[in-house]
Amino acid sequence: MLSAGIPLLISAVLAGIFVSGARTRANSYNERSQDRNLRITWAFARLVFAIPSIVVFILTYLVPNFK
Repeated sequence: MLSAGIPLLISAVLAGIFVSGARTRANSYNERSQDRNLRITWAFARLVFAIPSIVVFILTYLVPNFK
């Protein structure tokens, strides 16, 4: 799960999930649109990178233990 957790954490940080609405508004006001698009692109790439690991985790740990 660590192989999926690290990219998910990086994706969440880059997407700004852990900040308040006021901070997000201030960041979007001060951030160039090119920088925002690059940040969101990197966040999406890390999320896509984590998806196969999440699927393998679900298939190997959760499905056999489901009763």
